[in-house]
Amino acid sequence: MFEDYSDEPIYNVKAVATQSGVEASTLRAWERRYGVPQPPRSDSGYRLYSARDTAIIRWLKQQIESGMNISQAVSMLRSIQAGRQTPQHHSNPHHGHTYHNNGIQPLDDLLPHSNGTVKHLEQFDRYVSVAFNCALAFDEAGFEHVLSDAFALYSVEDVCARVIQPLQVMMGDGWHKGTVTISAEHFASNLVRRKLIALMAACPPPTDHRKIVTGCAPEEFHEIGMLMLSLYLRRRGKDVIFLGQAIASNRLGEMLLQTEPRLVLMSASTLRTAANLMDIVDVLSDRRLAPVLFAYGGPIFQRLPALAKRLSGIHISEDVSQAIDQIDAMLNAGESFVQRGGRASTEAKQALNDFRLSRALLAADMMAGMRQQPAFNYDHVALSSEYFANAIESVLRLDAPELLAHPIAWQWQPRPPDGPSVLQLQQHLGILAQAVQQRVPLLSRHIVSQCVAYLIDSVRLNKG
Repeated sequence: MFEDYSDEPIYNVKAVATQSGVEASTLRAWERRYGVPQPPRSDSGYRLYSARDTAIIRWLKQQIESGMNISQAVSMLRSIQAGRQTPQHHSNPHHGHTYHNNGIQPLDDLLPHSNGTVKHLEQFDRYVSVAFNCALAFDEAGFEHVLSDAFALYSVEDVCARVIQPLQVMMGDGWHKGTVTISAEHFASNLVRRKLIALMAACPPPTDHRKIVTGCAPEEFHEIGMLMLSLYLRRRGKDVIFLGQAIASNRLGEMLLQTEPRLVLMSASTLRTAANLMDIVDVLSDRRLAPVLFAYGGPIFQRLPALAKRLSGIHISEDVSQAIDQIDAMLNAGESFVQRGGRASTEAKQALNDFRLSRALLAADMMAGMRQQPAFNYDHVALSSEYFANAIESVLRLDAPELLAHPIAWQWQPRPPDGPSVLQLQQHLGILAQAVQQRVPLLSRHIVSQCVAYLIDSVRLNKG
C-alpha cells in the first residue's frame, strides 16, 4: 500500500522526525523492538530513510492516535503488507472537530482499492471541502488534522497540487464574491504557510550547490505559490534561499552580491506587482553582480499572456513539473541573464512621470466628484481610486496601455457590501476622464486618456 512512495534512502533521522511528528528516540526504539522501519546506514553510519519509510511512520502514528498501541499497529501493518487484512475503521481522539463533522474518513478507510485513482481524486476533493469549512469556522485543530492526514497518505507534491492549490483558489474566489472574509483567507493561508515552511526545514542538505533565490515581487504578498515551488526545488536537492513576501529592491543587490546565486526566481499575482518586477531587473543589471538568470511566474501571466512579452527574463510555467524542468534547463544551459522584454518608449516614460506628478490632484478631483453621487462611500472611492491609479501607472511602466482592456488586469472584483458597484465604477471613471483633461500635461494627455478609455470599456464589457 506504500508502493507509490520512493524507497531511495535520502532523509536523515532529524528530517523524518520533523516530517512525521515522531521523535527520533521513538523511531530508534521502534526499529530496535519491532524492526520497523529498517533504514540502511550511510558510509558514516547514519540512518537514511526513504519517502516510503516516512509514509509508514506517519501511518503508524495515525493508528496510535486512533487508539492502538504500537505493537498492534505494527502487527496490522504486516498483515496488510502480506495481504491478509483489510484496513479497518478505528475511533479517533479528535472526534468533535470540524474535521470529523464534515465527513473526512479515517486514514485506514482512505487506502487505495482496485479503483484507487477515482478514490484518491474523490478524497482530494473531500480534503479541500473540509479544510475550507475548517477555515470558515477558524478551526485550527481541524484544519491541521486535514493537512496532517493528507500528508500522511500522499506525497508532498500531490497534496500541494490537489489540496492546497484548489483550497487557495476556493478561498480567493469566495473572497472575491464576498462569501469569505479576509480574516478566514488569512487564517487558512497562515496555517498552510506554517506547514510548508516546516516541510522545507525538514529537507536534507542540498546536493546541488548552485544557489536559487526565490521570493515575491515588491508589494506582492501572495507567497504560497512560490513557497510551494521553493519546497519542490529543495526536495530535489536545490540550494534554495526563500525570501518570502514583498521583496524590497533597494537593498536586494547587497544580498545578491553576498550570496552569488545562479538564478533569481520571483512571483507576481497582479498587474502592479508584475510591473514591479522591472525593479528587480534593474537590480540584476548591476555590473558588480556575477551573471545571474532571472525568471518569474504567477497567475497574472496565465491570465494575461501578453504581459510576459513586456518583461525581461524568462517566464516559467504555472505547471509545477514543467516549471521544474524549465529551471533545470536554465541552470544546466549556463546562460547568463537574457533581456527579453521591450523597453518603454520615450512617450510612455514621459507620460509615467507626468501621471505620477498629477496623481494626487486626480485623486482629489475624483473624491470631490464622487461626493456628489448618491450612496457616496469614502472607503470605496479611496480604494478604487488607488486601483485605477496603480493600474494606469503599471501599464505606463510596461508601455502597454492595451492590457487595461482585460478586467482581470486591474478590476476590483468584490461587489457590495464589500466593494463598489459597476455603476459606481463607471461614474468614478467618468470623473477621472474629465480630470485627466485638466490635470495631466498636454504632452502626456493622450496616452493617459487612452488608459482611462480602456478602463471604461473594460467595466462596460464586464458589467454582467
